[in-house]
Amino acid sequence: MKKILMILFFIPFLVISLNAAGSDIEESLSELESSAFNQIYSDDDLSTRLTRLEREFFGAKQSGN
Repeated sequence: MKKILMILFFIPFLVISLNAAGSDIEESLSELESSAFNQIYSDDDLSTRLTRLEREFFGAKQSGN
């Protein structure tokens, strides 16, 4: 439960970072992956990494803007 709350705390920062430079996105995803999976998937593309996080926390990939 603590892990989920921590991740939900970071999601707004990820959304803000998605509007920033690429390295900021990578860094934000790495922090979330580390918290969620105790592993960073830096070899995967951004879409795959984000989908993995969505499945972990929402049970499925989310649609919409």
